[in-house]
Amino acid sequence: MVGGVSSNKGRSAAVAELADAQASGACVLRDVEVRLLSAAVMGNAPVWCVYVLVCADKSLYVGMTKDLKRRLSEHRRCLVGWTKSRLPVELVYHESFSTRREGRNRERYLKTGWGKQWLKGKLRITGH
Repeated sequence: MVGGVSSNKGRSAAVAELADAQASGACVLRDVEVRLLSAAVMGNAPVWCVYVLVCADKSLYVGMTKDLKRRLSEHRRCLVGWTKSRLPVELVYHESFSTRREGRNRERYLKTGWGKQWLKGKLRITGH
């Protein structure tokens, strides 16, 4: 169950809610949010999260975890070597994947020159 959607009736309500929100222009969903909602509606809960932090020195940190809340707490408590000297950190982007392989491939891409360039463009669009 993701986002409280566990039955066919709940899935139909989620799809209707998404359609209403898109039709009214009340919210603009990013591709990642659409993928997450699609996974919830289909019953395929994503389990791996690739995330991006902006550090105090404006550097980017890209990582992957199964528990984003726990991992962010580890970063903020100086338990991650690379970000320890670059606090505070701010979560600016994340994507979820149903398999570790998909997540790892995306994390690797975001750490390449092309991935960093794409990411910086994406963050500019969203105001970061």
